[in-house]
Amino acid sequence: MAVIYHHKVTIPELPENATAEMHLLCVEVEDVHKHASDLISELNDTSWISQLNPIGKMSYERTAHRTISALVEMFSHIESHITEEFGEYMVSMSATNSMKEKLSHSIFPLSELWKEKKLGNHGFDFHTESISKQIAFGEAKYNRRDNSYTDAAIQVLEFIKDGKDYGDAVHLTNFASPGAILNLQNKRRGFAVAFSLHSNDHVKILNNALNSALILELSSQCHELYIIGVRS
Repeated sequence: MAVIYHHKVTIPELPENATAEMHLLCVEVEDVHKHASDLISELNDTSWISQLNPIGKMSYERTAHRTISALVEMFSHIESHITEEFGEYMVSMSATNSMKEKLSHSIFPLSELWKEKKLGNHGFDFHTESISKQIAFGEAKYNRRDNSYTDAAIQVLEFIKDGKDYGDAVHLTNFASPGAILNLQNKRRGFAVAFSLHSNDHVKILNNALNSALILELSSQCHELYIIGVRS
């Protein structure tokens, strides 16, 4: 995995009424099989569990290990063909890694590891904390043919409407800094729209996403916004 593009959107480029600092990123996955192996290594690093308080360990350890086993099994059978299910995990984990590499974010465990899935969509796929102590709530979408930023942005807007960002707060107290939790209480947080990108002209696709009506709407509902394309 390599981050091949990062652009902080300048003030003249920001949409009208935007309240968010915005970043565009593109990640390239050249070797899908190797990348799947790298993701397995990340999943198997459960040191975050040992850092939790006793109640946190008791609450998350069983869920995490059961989910990790299932994901490792899935990732182990990836050669060159990307399934839709693996694709969304690939997009999620590649997005968080790009945010860490280029913007020094802290990465929280994949939400699938600490949230029991219930009927319907359990909520945001991934979370990070920025250097300004704001939690970024991320949604990942993978499509074999299309640039799926529209689907990801729609899902983020639906989750905001349903309050799923604040619904995650009770869990995020186990991972985020006190300052980030305080910012969340004061409605200062970010969102990340991560998607599969199918074009050699990634700058054009990211700019199309930036200027789409859904991203324009999102840019006025948060303080940080990340648009991340993952090309494979």
